[in-house]
Amino acid sequence: MVGGIAVAATRSQHRGMVRLMLKFPRVRGALQLLEVRKPTVINLYEAYEDACSTLETLQVAALSDPVLLAEYAALCTEIETDVIALCLAFERNGS
Repeated sequence: MVGGIAVAATRSQHRGMVRLMLKFPRVRGALQLLEVRKPTVINLYEAYEDACSTLETLQVAALSDPVLLAEYAALCTEIETDVIALCLAFERNGS
């Protein structure tokens, strides 16, 4: 079962990266290279996937708390901002 957990985390990280690639096509290459050159960025990809998934679930729920919706929307935006800053720094400096 431990292997199953690792595979699920890897899929979540990948989905987060793909979401970011679709939303920000200009930095697709940097997103992929960051995964290789700065492996800790995958934690941000996974956090982004988790936040986006939760936000989507809350958006379709009939009785979602508007404060919670706003909190998750802000979290998604904060992660996007952090990842884009990493991509732009990577593109400028190559590391």
